[in-house]
Amino acid sequence: IDNPYKRHSDNRPPLEIGQFVSAEIQGKPLEDVFALPRTAVQGNNTIMIVDSDSRLQRKNIKVLWETENELLVKEGLVSGERVCVSYIPFAANNAKVKLASEPSSPSQVPDNKQKAGMPQRHSAPQYL
Repeated sequence: IDNPYKRHSDNRPPLEIGQFVSAEIQGKPLEDVFALPRTAVQGNNTIMIVDSDSRLQRKNIKVLWETENELLVKEGLVSGERVCVSYIPFAANNAKVKLASEPSSPSQVPDNKQKAGMPQRHSAPQYL
């Protein structure tokens, strides 16, 4: 509808204020963007990644769009990077971390819940 409040010959608008409608909205698909939970942002458009040496690295990102719980990131991330999604106050660059999802030793035996097929909890990296 080009002008939803244009009056008809009987002086009524085609749409009433507050009236529900079905609509198709055209848009363009977003390419090369990443969806992150809002908890991943550590400061003013800054996130932390865990590099291949298991060290925290700060990265600046460009946020394209945000909702209450999620951010769409256009620049600053590369596919395959591990993003820390838990807020870690005062985390230092290059701090050595151990992901909670990694076993502490090769001989570590999972507990009964994990043996029974329960999903593992993933939490923030732990400082070493």
